[in-house]
Amino acid sequence: MPPRQRVFRSIYGRAQATIKGYDAALEQHGRINYGGLSEYIVALRGADPRFVALCDFLWNLGHLDSLLLELFRFHNQQIIQLCTDVFCEQWCVSASDVRVFFENGSLAIDGWRLMDAVFGRGWMLGAKVDGGQYRGCLALRDRLIHGSSNVPVEQLESGCIFLCGAIAALGAWVDSKPKAYDGSSKKVSIGIYADKATDSCSANRQFDAKVEGQGLSRNRWEELKAEILKFEK
Repeated sequence: MPPRQRVFRSIYGRAQATIKGYDAALEQHGRINYGGLSEYIVALRGADPRFVALCDFLWNLGHLDSLLLELFRFHNQQIIQLCTDVFCEQWCVSASDVRVFFENGSLAIDGWRLMDAVFGRGWMLGAKVDGGQYRGCLALRDRLIHGSSNVPVEQLESGCIFLCGAIAALGAWVDSKPKAYDGSSKKVSIGIYADKATDSCSANRQFDAKVEGQGLSRNRWEELKAEILKFEK
């Protein structure tokens, strides 16, 4: 490790320990910790602590443009992981096929469009998230990516708050659903009733139901890929 990097890590490691001690002291004494946007960041469900620390760092330095892009990246990763679980465990698609699909750089895979295709549009109502606000955040993201330097701070902050809420809401929505749920009402994607289904395709099911279900799932997989292909870059 270069000497400058060692010094950097020492300084910021001490700073991080100091802020953690500050937060812990306020919590221990029942004091309100006024952190602004940080209050939304630290509440992110299931996020990597290093990612939360990075977002907190960006917020406190005022780099809201970078923060919004990082939150978008994390939210898309959250959606991709959720959909990957459904494809592999419920639709019986091979992990290699799913990997090839998501690693195709020629596709414009929007996270919420993917959620609509997999779970149906009702997921937004269930998760209590606003499609209009999401589209507004998408517009902000595109402006930042294309080099716009005149995005109002208020819009950036509102976008970051919305994305933090969307990440937490999606996590809560997933937790509230049965493991076999994929948006297809009373039936899971393998074609048998959810209350009789097990958690994955590798579990012991009736042979005929499994064969039929895999065929239905393969059809859904091909239909989804065709739908996403309409939005190629």
